[in-house]
Amino acid sequence: MLYFCGKLIIKLRSIMETILAATDFSSTANKALDYASMLAKGQKTPVELKLLNVYHIKEELKPILSEEYIKKLSRHELFDLMIAKQAQKLPAHIQLNGVLRKGPIVETILQEAHESHSDCLIIGRNGHSGIKNWILGNTTLQLIEKSELPILVIPQNAVVQPPKRIALAIDDRFVPSNKTLAPIYDLVDHFNTELVLFHVEQEAAHSNTHKETAIQIARKGYQINLFKMDSDNPTEALLELSRKHEVDLLCLIKHDYTPWQQFLHKSTSSNLATRSNLPFMILKDQL
Repeated sequence: MLYFCGKLIIKLRSIMETILAATDFSSTANKALDYASMLAKGQKTPVELKLLNVYHIKEELKPILSEEYIKKLSRHELFDLMIAKQAQKLPAHIQLNGVLRKGPIVETILQEAHESHSDCLIIGRNGHSGIKNWILGNTTLQLIEKSELPILVIPQNAVVQPPKRIALAIDDRFVPSNKTLAPIYDLVDHFNTELVLFHVEQEAAHSNTHKETAIQIARKGYQINLFKMDSDNPTEALLELSRKHEVDLLCLIKHDYTPWQQFLHKSTSSNLATRSNLPFMILKDQL
């Protein structure tokens, strides 16, 4: 189903003027940094790319650790080398800054994002299994749940390339505002990307939110295709739709739920955080 109204309007100002990428110096974090650099390059407008490394020392260990060991733990030299190497690859319109912070990982990342007025947070996701995957996945899930910013999750084996087709997943409960969708519009404008809507209709829910969203986006001047699938497993359905329609980036909207609503509605974004091999973006619903 195709929706189109008017002509696509190219914006002069980028929504993503400050991009924060978290790193632990792993190959997965490097993949996330490459993706952040790709997004910054594609915007063609001044962008600040901040590379953040957070190291955490448990309180009970501090008295027995030497200052020299703590300095090694923070990996200053490795961080400086990474900054210098990355800076050589970036065009003049991108300002690269490195930030080293000590503290609890999730809380410190979110604090830095807030204090630096970041517009987007980008993190990597490892492809490990078992206990290690649970620990790493738990960090990702906490960031997804707590972040007020758009958050981009880049799986370990994701392909880093400018998005040619972005999919927005719409549920049966809400029509997202244009303010919520602004980062998606931004990516579509700068990369001349095709935008599609995915709607997974579950047996117990019937609504027109997907049609209302398509009309709303079309009124902004974007041509958009709508694809539907009936399924009681939204995560699997979205992954199947993404494969079928060759999507490069999958976007979901995160809503504020009461504890009772959280009990009733399982989080598709949380499931995708550990299942998807595709880069995906979580947007916080904004009125």
